[in-house]
Amino acid sequence: MLNREVPEPAALQSLKSLPLYRKRAAGGNFSLPAASLFYLVFILFYLVFILLLTVP
Repeated sequence: MLNREVPEPAALQSLKSLPLYRKRAAGGNFSLPAASLFYLVFILFYLVFILLLTVP
């Protein structure tokens, strides 16, 4: 995991700008810890997906 590339911050920004995530975070369905946990899990899956794409 030494080859950390630029996609991380871009992924973070695009995820934060997603209306669905904003609705879920601000809608009151989750408490804040649950929303942040959902966010972290989503980022982890995204990073694993990128690794699978870059490493054949």
